[in-house]
Amino acid sequence: MRLHSIIAMVVSLALPQCSDSEGKKRNEGGGDETNVGAPCVPYSEMNPEFSGYKVTEESILTGMPACGSSGVCLVNHFQGRVTCPLGQPAPKPCSGPQDASCGVDSQCVAAVTLALSCVTSLDCPDGAFCDGETLKCTNYVCHTGACQIPGVFENVNSGKACCVPGTTSPVTAPVCGQCSDQGSRSAQDAVYCSCRCGVAEGEPDDPTYDFCKCPAGFECREIRKNFGLGDPDLTGKYCIRQGSEFTGEKSCGQVKGYFDSSQCEGISFN
Repeated sequence: MRLHSIIAMVVSLALPQCSDSEGKKRNEGGGDETNVGAPCVPYSEMNPEFSGYKVTEESILTGMPACGSSGVCLVNHFQGRVTCPLGQPAPKPCSGPQDASCGVDSQCVAAVTLALSCVTSLDCPDGAFCDGETLKCTNYVCHTGACQIPGVFENVNSGKACCVPGTTSPVTAPVCGQCSDQGSRSAQDAVYCSCRCGVAEGEPDDPTYDFCKCPAGFECREIRKNFGLGDPDLTGKYCIRQGSEFTGEKSCGQVKGYFDSSQCEGISFN
C-alpha cells in the first residue's frame, strides 16, 4: 500500500464524529458501553516510523469506528505495537530496489515516502534516495516480506518484521516486544475499546455528560487526571478489565522478542 493511501486512512480515523444536537448530553467517549473490551488497533500504528507505545504512558484515542458510539480506543500503559507482538530491531537501511546488499532472503523496499520532490538522490536528505518513478525522496529498508500478526504462537512470528497494519509495508523504527501475558500489560489486557465512566478524582460531578456504565468483567478506574491541559472531556475514569490497574513499570514482566534496556521496560527473556 502506498503511503498516500495510509495517510488517507489515518485522516479518516482521526476526523471527529458529528456532535450531538443541542440539548443532548455530551457523550464523546461516554454513552454506550456495548463495545467495551473489543479489540482495537490504534491509528498511530499506521505510521511506519512509529516505534510503539511506552508502558509508562496512557493514550485515549477517540473517533475509532471499531469502538462504536464511544469511539474510544484505550491504550492503558502498554508497550510496543499491538500488531507486532515480538517487536523488532531497526531494519537495515538500503538505497533502492537495485540494492543487493540485503541478501538472498530480503529485498530493498520503499518504507517511507517524504513530501520532497527530487530529480536525483542528491536532492534528498541523508538516508533518503530519489524514487525514479515517483520522483519523491524515499527511505528504503531491507525486508523479507513476512510480517508478524497478533494472536498467534510466538514461533509463528519469530524472525518476522513489524508491518503497517493491513499491508506488507515495513515499520522502519525499532519496536519493543510486548509485556508478558502473565501480567496485566499485554495487548489483550491493556488495549481495547472503552468508554468514559466518571470524572477525575477530586473533580465535581458533571450532570451534562453521558457517562457509561462498565459491563461485567470491567471496573471504573481513573486513567487521566485533570491538570487543566487539553480536552477536559477526556480526563477521568474509564472502564478497564478487572485487576488491570497500572501499578508501575515493573508490572511489564518478562519481554519476549526485541528488548533494548534504553528503550524498553521489563526483563529480557533472552
